Amino acid sequence: MRLTKLIVLLVTLLLLPGMAFANPQEQFILHEIKLGSFDVWQHTNGTWQDTDDCGEVDPYGLENKEVRETYAYPESEYASQFTPTRATIDHNFTLTNDELANAGRSEGWDNFREDYLRYLPSSYSASRESLNLEEGTITVLKKFDLEPMSLDLKDPTVRAELGMDDQDFSNLAQGWRWYTPVLVTWYGVPNNPEINLVASSIDPGIPGNEAEPGERYTATVKFKCFGTGLAENVPIAAYNGEYRATLKKNGQPITIDNFAPGDIKTYTFNWTAGSSDTELKGVIDTPPLEGKYDETTEEDNTVRVTALVRQPTPVPSNGNLTFLAVSQDGAITRPAGTAKWTDRVTATLQPERPSPPRGSLDWWEVTNASLTYPKKNPNFSFGTPYGPSGTRTISMNASGHTAQVTFEEDWAMDGARIHSMIERRMMAEHPKNYTLTADYTIKYQYSYYVWRGSGEDRHKVKRTRTGTNTGGASGQLLVNGTGVDSRAQ
Repeated sequence: MRLTKLIVLLVTLLLLPGMAFANPQEQFILHEIKLGSFDVWQHTNGTWQDTDDCGEVDPYGLENKEVRETYAYPESEYASQFTPTRATIDHNFTLTNDELANAGRSEGWDNFREDYLRYLPSSYSASRESLNLEEGTITVLKKFDLEPMSLDLKDPTVRAELGMDDQDFSNLAQGWRWYTPVLVTWYGVPNNPEINLVASSIDPGIPGNEAEPGERYTATVKFKCFGTGLAENVPIAAYNGEYRATLKKNGQPITIDNFAPGDIKTYTFNWTAGSSDTELKGVIDTPPLEGKYDETTEEDNTVRVTALVRQPTPVPSNGNLTFLAVSQDGAITRPAGTAKWTDRVTATLQPERPSPPRGSLDWWEVTNASLTYPKKNPNFSFGTPYGPSGTRTISMNASGHTAQVTFEEDWAMDGARIHSMIERRMMAEHPKNYTLTADYTIKYQYSYYVWRGSGEDRHKVKRTRTGTNTGGASGQLLVNGTGVDSRAQ
């Protein structure tokens, strides 16, 4: 969990303006707050003591006091993750509450400022004097004047808050404390860098809602890099359906590229609209490309979008297969030939009257029939309404010259305009026609006459025969939205 927080913090800081690194692999490691304090003491005999054992007393009001402190690269999980490359010192700093917590402090920034930053010595400054990367140490020079009167060590209440023993102050004439905090910021290169390459977005480049069949368009795709390491020669590609497109950067073809942490790079590719909707896809470092890097996850290495292509006006149905839908609660009847997601749809089949091979038709009836309609995608959900996958076939109830069956429209919500958080794109934007089919068998009886005999005995004889016809009919059902909202899920 601490590593996860560190990575999030690294990514945030890498995106901040002004974060320029000398080495493209160099990363922010962590902040450390070295609080530090300096006390002066005057005893009842009038002498001031040498607080830092430098050989000279430290009286109140002394100017240009110098104190040197050496800090070591912290022994923590970071020590095994990064090799330090540099460290910076800041004595005039401001941190957010989260940054303060990551620096090891338990209080919020307002409390930290109230408890410590109010008690700084006059003319306080701190600077880096030396840095020993081999030993992992940094030496800081602090300069300040021993004033003003801040924390009064003679006050028992102050001493209690600081955890000081009153016995040490029996001969105290006066005493003062100032805090000398510094912010140490360590940078380094990761020993075992973590990398997460992301296909973040894709735009088909269609000016309107639908592409024109045969027209050429320029799409854009964006790839990002998160983590702690530099990714070099990363495989990238774009696809138009099953065909690999020519990906370009600044107009030049490209199949690999380098990514530093925080990089967001944009590429283009051309594609031509066919006669039906086309899936455009951007891929980075994952099949069908080579998976070069062992990433924290590869679930975000592919981005897809369905480019809608304008379809010619469908040929009207012959009218033999029609549809009437009602809402799930039965309260609303939809216009004929339309339905919304979750509607109950009644399909009515009325085959054409059969023509007997001879004579006249006595009667006919539908003996059996079946309806075939789209099958719901197994990954379909209200938030990500993937299109249907395959078909379903059900039996119809035959009666006389017709057959009927009622089914649920559970496979599409075209026209509902759903923004999928999983696909990171708008789905089901436009109403769509679906072609449904019915197969049937008809039984019929017909009669005809034949002549028998000759001369005056010649006469007509009626013959009766039966036959069967098989056939099919089709009809279109326009799906134009959803009959319920997300609470139906």
